[in-house]
Amino acid sequence: WVPAANIKEEETKYHVELSAPGYKRDDIKVSVEDDTLTITGELKTENEAKKENYVKREFRSGNFKRSFNLNGMVNLEKIDAKYEDGILKIDLPKIENQVKKLKEIKVG
Repeated sequence: WVPAANIKEEETKYHVELSAPGYKRDDIKVSVEDDTLTITGELKTENEAKKENYVKREFRSGNFKRSFNLNGMVNLEKIDAKYEDGILKIDLPKIENQVKKLKEIKVG
């Protein structure tokens, strides 16, 4: 299972939203190594009843891992992550000299 992600580019940052419902804040880890943002989640089910005789079982458990290449465009010291209501929100501030300036060119 791989969680869905939305990535939006803004003027000064990238904003990532990752859908991970059913996880707790402590189940999710965010790290950067070699310019790659990695998000992992481990859903821990405690004391699963082995004696129960399920006819159908749809509760999910397990792990996920999702990685994104940052291409040297992100200030690694200022990354911010929050998890609430099943959505992980990560702000990736751009390196200042990488911020794109829009300049209109007059067509003659």
